[in-house]
Amino acid sequence: MFALSNKAVFRVWVIILLFGLLYILCNDNNVLAQGEPTKISTENAELSAAAPTNSWQDVRSAFDGDESTVFHTAEDVDHAYVQVSFAEPKTVVEIRALIGEIGYPFITNDWWVEAADSLEDLENMTGSYRLVVDTQYDIAGEWQEVYLEQPVTRKIWRVSARKKIWDNSVGFVEIEFWGFNAEDEKIIKKINILEQINTLNAIITNTIEGEVWKLTVVLITIHI
Repeated sequence: MFALSNKAVFRVWVIILLFGLLYILCNDNNVLAQGEPTKISTENAELSAAAPTNSWQDVRSAFDGDESTVFHTAEDVDHAYVQVSFAEPKTVVEIRALIGEIGYPFITNDWWVEAADSLEDLENMTGSYRLVVDTQYDIAGEWQEVYLEQPVTRKIWRVSARKKIWDNSVGFVEIEFWGFNAEDEKIIKKINILEQINTLNAIITNTIEGEVWKLTVVLITIHI
């Protein structure tokens, strides 16, 4: 009966694991963003809202970086949203929100975030629709930072809020999206791949005389 030596078996397992790792690394859906994200500018984005407002208030107040300005709905409104539509999809890894009334701990709101690549998908919750942030309950006028398990890339982002108690309207103080631009993501992906390769370098070199290592470098170079 044909039998493999322990060394041969080990080499086979190294090869299997290596190509499994290659598949994961070369699959764009499995790329984890690392490094320091930056605040995504909404300056050139289309900003909108769904809520009756007082005439002196502007939805841009929720994105101007100034906590003293608030996009506030009119009275007797229990649900509203602010929406950002980018010309190109943006990759988001973190969302920061300040909703409610600063300094009023008894005024609480629930809030959540949805995103899609088209308004139709967003409204119908189909296709590219994604519930990005589950409902955050009973938030009382303080900053909330939500880190996404996986980066999400979409064009239209909607932040909704629902009043709870001690107020008869909804206030959006500040909304921030943090992430990476396209060139940053490409660089990050390359760094991630190279870091993973380096951790296997010694094992591969010692067990299969570097042949699979050379093939690995070729395949990854082609992919990048």
